[in-house]
Order: sequence, then structure tokens, then C-alpha cells
Amino acid sequence: MQHRKRSSNSGEADTLAEVARQLADHESFILLPHVGIDGDDLGSMIALMRALEKLGKRCALLSHEKVPLMYHILPDAERVLLEPPGERFDCAVLMECTSPGRLPEGFDVHAIADRIINIDHHPGNTLYADYNYVDCDAAAVGEIVFELLKLLDVSLDYEIAQALYVAIISDTGGFQFLNTKPKTHRIAAALLEYPLNVDEISRCVFRGTDFNVLKLKGEVISTLTSDFDGKLVWGYISQDMMERHAVEDQDIQQFVEDLNVVRGSQIFALFKEAPDRKIRVSLRSIKPPVNEVAMKYKGGGHVLAAGCTVEGPLEKAGEQIRRDLGEMLGYFQSISADGSTL
Repeated sequence: MQHRKRSSNSGEADTLAEVARQLADHESFILLPHVGIDGDDLGSMIALMRALEKLGKRCALLSHEKVPLMYHILPDAERVLLEPPGERFDCAVLMECTSPGRLPEGFDVHAIADRIINIDHHPGNTLYADYNYVDCDAAAVGEIVFELLKLLDVSLDYEIAQALYVAIISDTGGFQFLNTKPKTHRIAAALLEYPLNVDEISRCVFRGTDFNVLKLKGEVISTLTSDFDGKLVWGYISQDMMERHAVEDQDIQQFVEDLNVVRGSQIFALFKEAPDRKIRVSLRSIKPPVNEVAMKYKGGGHVLAAGCTVEGPLEKAGEQIRRDLGEMLGYFQSISADGSTL
């Protein structure tokens, strides 16, 4: 299969109109998010699936991970499959998968689809698919899908508007992040023409939590450490902590945002030990481009919000990533396993 490697910055990328043509010209689609499914890719998947089904297309949603409780408010969240459905599709549509490494390890998307469509808004997308559309100015993939629906001539309805609203508020932190632009608010205003229960949506996505999750967050707070004159703050979550509090991966998505609140810090890093003992690293920044560190480890994301997965153990991974972050901050001391700088 021929893959077209074209950069949106070169003027040679596939246009959104070309993506719309591919969606219009084919009949069956499976839509997938990146590992660590979040509100933007999930809401965007559901909105696009519902639009394609209005056009008479056959669609499926596949995640490999359970939908986090905070997103159960979304229509059709229960349709997300954890395993491929055992049938083949004309197209796989990947949401926010900057590179093939953002799909589950060992998963071959070509085994279930004839062609791959890659829709993203992150810098550093490797343009690995048959059709690649990357808009780094979009605050969320939900914004891209909003425009895509216009090209498909599919009207909004309550369910599509709700899914896109969740997508956009998830990736803008409720319109608090730097990626929020005038266009973001204009799209949100169009979605709010439908009688969305904004308070209920915001409570589910940002304010609702489980007792055990809150107890775990307290333990994570106790791990917080600062390096490099307080410019780097970091914490960790071990599998033992997860098991002790009976908390699952999908319940801790907001931790990195909730803990990124220390005055004077420039970078926040959260190291999370997965069941396979690999370490998932979430990075947030005030100014330094943390996506550069994430991409060094085949991860990716935005300039100020990125992530990657590295080999364990937890202490070694933390030391390695913190050293890279320290160099970015202009510090070149060695870091010991207990977190101190030498």
C-alpha cells in the first residue's frame, strides 16, 4: 500500500476536503483514538461516527481501553469496543495518533482496514497514513470534525453537538488553556444553540470524582517533589498504589491537570506505572517545549502538553526524563534516584 508522506507546513498535505471525499466515497469505517483515550478523541469519534451513519455508512468504534467514567455522559459511549469486531472496513480513521506508536503496542491497523485516515492537531505528526490532515491551529480535533461535518453536508443535532462540546472543553481545559482561540468560542457558541446541559457536562468531565480516586490523589500529592530551583515539579503513581485504592487507569486522566498548580514551577511531570510495568509520562509546561522531550521517546503532543511511554522501572524512568527536562531548563546536574540533584 502506498503511503503519502506530506507535511501540512509544506503546502502538500491532504486538504480537509480530500478527507471529506474519502469519507463520502467509502461505505465502512472504524474509528480509533490514541492510547490513553481522552475526551477530545472520544467525542470527535462519536460525532463523526454519528454523522457518517446519517449518510448511511457502516461504522464501529474501537479503543482497546475502557471509556473513562467521566465520559459516560457521551451518547454511544457504550458502543466503544475493546477488541476488533472481526470484520474488515474500507477505512480506519485515527484521531490524534501523531505516529503509529500512539496506537496500542503490537496492533496493526492495516489488518482491519484497507486505507488509513489520520486526523490530528498536534505538531510533529509523522504523516504515516494514506491520508493525513493535521491542523496545529485547531484547539481540539473536535474543531476539525466540526468543519468536516460542513463539508459532508451533515447537520448538527443534539447528540453530535454534545460530543463535540465535550471534545473541545476536554482539550482546552474548559477554555482555560493557551490553545483557546476566538474560533474555539465561535464553534462552542454554535454547539450551545442546542440545549446542552453545560453544568452536568462540566461536572462529569471536570468536577465529578470517586472516593477511592480522591484517596489515591492524596497519596500522589504526597509524592510530589521539586527539582531545579522549583522549576520542575513531579510525582508518581505506582501499580501498588493503584491496586491498593482499587482504581483503574481511566479514572486518573485528570491527575496531571489537577496537580499542575504549583506557583513558580515551569514544568510538571507525572510518572504512571502501567500494569505491564512500562511508565507512562505526562508532561505539562508553562513555556518550555516539553513535546521535544516526549518525541525523543517516540511520544508526542502539544508544545506545552505532551506524553510518552518509556521502559521501567519507575525510578529509572523518572531519573532519565527529569534529566532531559533539567537540561531543557538549563540545568546540567546529575539526578540521583531519590530525586535530589548532585
